[in-house]
Amino acid sequence: MTKATSSSRHADKARRLEELESSFAASDDISELSNSELMDKLQVETAVPQGYKFTVMDDSLLIYLFEINADIPKIAACITLKCDKTVVCSMADKQIPASEYRDLVQGSVEHLSQG
Repeated sequence: MTKATSSSRHADKARRLEELESSFAASDDISELSNSELMDKLQVETAVPQGYKFTVMDDSLLIYLFEINADIPKIAACITLKCDKTVVCSMADKQIPASEYRDLVQGSVEHLSQG
C-alpha cells in the first residue's frame, strides 16, 4: 500500500509541476500583447527594478529611469521596445549598440523572461 501512496503522491507532484510550468509559459509569452498591454503587465510585476517608469509613446514601450540633478529631471537610461518587439537601449543620451546586450536579447522579444 505504501508504494501506491508514494506513487500517487509522485504523480500528483508531477501533475502540479506540469500545471505550474504551463501557467508560467502562458504568462511569459508576450508575443501577442500590444505594448500597452505589456506595460499594464509590467506595472504589476515585482521583478522590475525600483525607480523605473513606463510609458507608451508612438506605439513603443519606454521603460526608463529618471534622475533629478539640481532640480533638473533627466532620463538616465531607457529601454525602448518597438512595436515589432525589437529593443533599443540608451544611456546618458547615447544609444547602446545592440552587440553590447545581444547575450540578453537578440532579435525580437517574445517572452517576458528574456529581459
